[in-house]
Amino acid sequence: MSERIADDRGYAAALARRYLYDRSVSSEIFLKTFQETSDTLIAELLDLIAHEPARTGLLGANYDEYTTQYWPHVAAVLQELERGAAGRVPRLGRFTFAKLLSIAMLGLFAFASDAEHIASSAPSSCHFSLSVSHWR
Repeated sequence: MSERIADDRGYAAALARRYLYDRSVSSEIFLKTFQETSDTLIAELLDLIAHEPARTGLLGANYDEYTTQYWPHVAAVLQELERGAAGRVPRLGRFTFAKLLSIAMLGLFAFASDAEHIASSAPSSCHFSLSVSHWR
């Protein structure tokens, strides 16, 4: 069984390199070839290729983001695929500290906005009071 996993991973790595480096294989061919895989490492590579950001453009990631965030994760997955059955999904996350901080700030802003709305629309007969004057 581990020999089959190693063969599948080796083939996936070779096909991915052909797509990523010289574009001699389309992403559709790679995705169709491995769409029903149960291997988590190959599935991670499928996800990365399916969601490859644009290197330039208005809505795509800029080249710096591509080279500092996307490409290192792809390279780590390819390296693990080369290890065969011993390869593991790398623990490199897709969320940077800045992204997590901005999501947390957005959540706090939404919570504060909702709390202010609830406090201002509460009936006067309720004994619910919340001081939100410092948010204005």
